[in-house]
Amino acid sequence: MAVGKGKVNVFVGKFFGDMGTAVRASMMVIDEKLGLDKIPAAAPAEPSRTGKISLRRRRRSDLRHLLIRAAAFTCALLAASPLYSKSLSSCEDRAVLELSTLGKRGATILRAREQVLDILQQDNACAAFFKEGDPDPAGVFRSLHYELEIEGPSYICGTRDIGRGQLFKHPWAARSIQNGGLNSTILLNDNGPFFNRVSVVMQLDPRGMLARPDGLRLLTTSSYEGNTPEAQITILLHELGHIIGRLPEDDDSWDGQSSRNTAEVHRHCKNQTRAAVRNNPRGSI
Repeated sequence: MAVGKGKVNVFVGKFFGDMGTAVRASMMVIDEKLGLDKIPAAAPAEPSRTGKISLRRRRRSDLRHLLIRAAAFTCALLAASPLYSKSLSSCEDRAVLELSTLGKRGATILRAREQVLDILQQDNACAAFFKEGDPDPAGVFRSLHYELEIEGPSYICGTRDIGRGQLFKHPWAARSIQNGGLNSTILLNDNGPFFNRVSVVMQLDPRGMLARPDGLRLLTTSSYEGNTPEAQITILLHELGHIIGRLPEDDDSWDGQSSRNTAEVHRHCKNQTRAAVRNNPRGSI
């Protein structure tokens, strides 16, 4: 009986997704057994609590590495069968195995990653922009690793400026090392606009301290709403710009440099971003 490539890919994707969900559930059980689930997200840097947080992260990392090895072993078994060998060529991609450990979040990153690779591997204005920083931006991007910051900021800070009126600073979407080059890591904020569409606005008092919640507001990346394929592609391209030194360094400040960097990516890549989303809409990997 002939098995279609699409069905095999759906099976493999569901298999890895279920494995990722299972390992995240097991992490929660381990945290509960160890009492680590009771550690506040914003706990003070007391020695004992810092040790517990480090232990929790270390155990999560160990479990993730174990799952990556299990996924690689499963790929090797399936690839040994003539029925599956051609359909599972993606198993050779190290990033696919790593992202399979992040469950649904990993599937979202994987889709955006494939869309960015499609853009960078073509002859277009966006690829040309990044080639000014590195002659092989697609090769650098393919080598990157991904991690989640599950305790990252989730609220939008609001403040009133005498000259500019009401200002908003959104939670950061992703971070990377400036000029990090091959095999760098993109850290994605689980609570930022890569995965979320709206956030609570927290108004700051004149001293810069959080004062009160002030409703909900759309999270945005350039002109794109948060948690959309366009925003996700733009966020990954932004971080690639830092990794190859094509964009100047920015940080989580009010000076607007991060927004200007995103605007620069949008200016060069908006047409290719929209085309990539049309060719590979949400939900298709």
